[in-house]
This record gives sequence, C-alpha cells and structure tokens, in this order.
Amino acid sequence: MAAVTASGKIQPKKKVDISADITGRVTRIAVREGDYVQKGQFLLQIDPTIYQANLQRAQAAMSSAEAGWVQARANRDQAQRALQRTKELREQNPNLISPEQLEQAQTAFEIAEANSTASQHMVEQSRAGLQEARDQLAKTHLIAPWRDASRGSRSRRARWRCRARSRARPACCSRSRTSR
Repeated sequence: MAAVTASGKIQPKKKVDISADITGRVTRIAVREGDYVQKGQFLLQIDPTIYQANLQRAQAAMSSAEAGWVQARANRDQAQRALQRTKELREQNPNLISPEQLEQAQTAFEIAEANSTASQHMVEQSRAGLQEARDQLAKTHLIAPWRDASRGSRSRRARWRCRARSRARPACCSRSRTSR
C-alpha cells in the first residue's frame, strides 16, 4: 500500500448559483450552510407583504378594466341600435333623417366600437399585470429547483448542497451539486 501526499483543491463536477429574482427582506431560512437539499424543498421566504399588496392592486385593476369593458360594449350596442334605427328611418323617408344625422349616428357607433376595443385591450393588459403580480408573489417562496438525480442506489444520488453566499445579499442562496 502506498500513500501519496499532494496539494490541490476539491471542486464539484457541477456547480449552480441560484439567486432570488426579487428583492426583499428574508423572513425565514430553512436550510443551513452545508445542508443537502432536494428538488421542491423549501429554502427561504422573502417578506411577501409588498408583493401581496401588488397582487391586490392588480386584481382591483383587472376588475375595473372588466367593468369598463362591459360598459363600453353596452355603449357600442346602444350606438349600433341607434345607427340601425337611423338608417331604417332614412330608408323609409329621406326627409325624416338628414344626411348629417345619419353621419352623426355612424360616427357615434364607430367611436363606441373603438372604445370597446380599447377597453378589451385594457382587460388584456390588466390580465398580464395580474399574472406578473402572481409570479412576483410566488418568487417570495424559494424552493430548490433541481431534481434529485436518483438513478440507481441511494449512495449514488446527487444532492444540492446549500451555502449562504453573502450577508450583504441575504436573499441569495448558492448551492453546489455534490455526490454523496
């Protein structure tokens, strides 16, 4: 049996640094430096208060946009009926409706239709804002993103090793993938 002495550095085959996509105060840390973690395991919680408020604001904006769209569609439908009546009266007796009145009814309908379309786009924009607020809130709860590579025996499983990167950036967590 021979003993060999050498200097060097031990490094993992694969290392992944993961940091939070949002900023905030860390309110809970569930892992310690050097802990092994598996996919889906809770790592840390960032204070969700601001993000919950943003979600409520986005939900209110969505409700307001939907109500505006309902009103705009009702106005469009009313303008369409008024235009139809104006056209019918004009066809029955051209002396009852002047060309100017017909033009005003047509313009009122086109404006109402444009407002309805704009309101529909506001709903779509609000829907996107609502989804963004939901995504931001979900990011306050950090979990390990990688799957436990469990092929074969338990001793060959790869684990994520967690270590706190810096006190200056407590919302960040860096994990190195190491073999057991």
